[in-house]
Amino acid sequence: MAVRAQKTALRSTLRFSGLVTGAATALIGFGATAHADPALTPEVEAALRPIIDSLVAGSAGSSGSAGSSDANTASTPPEPIAAPVQTVQTVQAAPVVTAPVQTVQTAPTVAAPVQTVQAAPTFALPAAGILTSTFGDGRNHQGIDLAGPIGDPINAASAGKVIDAGPAQGFGLWVRIKHADGTITTYGHNNENLVKVGDVVTTGQQIATIGNRGDSTGPHLHFEVKLPDGTNTDPLVWLTERGIEVKRNEPTPAETPAPESDTAPTTAPVDPAAPPAPVVPDPVSPDTLA
Repeated sequence: MAVRAQKTALRSTLRFSGLVTGAATALIGFGATAHADPALTPEVEAALRPIIDSLVAGSAGSSGSAGSSDANTASTPPEPIAAPVQTVQTVQAAPVVTAPVQTVQTAPTVAAPVQTVQAAPTFALPAAGILTSTFGDGRNHQGIDLAGPIGDPINAASAGKVIDAGPAQGFGLWVRIKHADGTITTYGHNNENLVKVGDVVTTGQQIATIGNRGDSTGPHLHFEVKLPDGTNTDPLVWLTERGIEVKRNEPTPAETPAPESDTAPTTAPVDPAAPPAPVVPDPVSPDTLA
């Protein structure tokens, strides 16, 4: 706004200075003409001189003022136009509300009971009979005999595959099982076989029943063990080494001698000089007298 007002005033001043300058020039020219014109009288010239001098002075002053004004205007730099001030409105943020922390209590961990899986037995007693005959036995006996009632179970001493099951010379009926290491076990004098050739049996599985077939003096199981090299071994030792205990035949009380006593006799010695003891007769029953 101030720059616009300055420009308007400058234009008005220049316009007025131009008018004054024109008028002064006209009067000066008129004065010069009057001096040159011999027809102009001294009285007229004397009357116009003050006016002409006044206009000339005013014209010079106006020109000087305009020049000064132009110089001032040119030397004064324009005022900078201030940019509109934008008011920044401060927005207050809402307060942050912290949610309460909820503690979740977990249930106590209960350890599941450890279930112990018992491994299947590797070896088993072939029959629950009593040992009546051992290996060798003075008659080249190639196994042991376990006596028991006819029909009692005969079990596989270890897992394996049945390689024989049926009639056999001297054994009546037998079953033979080949085990993983090549050992072969034989079960003879059976009353009935419950397996056939090719069957795979597990340790302790019933394979037959005790009988009295073949060359037998009574119901029993004849049990043999043949090693992988083809030699027969003592089944009693073979079972014992594998943790299997065989029930042995115990002697009867009549066959058991009475143990000798180390204690002194309780009867007092008899004095030969002492008189004999009186004889007291047995009481007689009234029924006897009658």
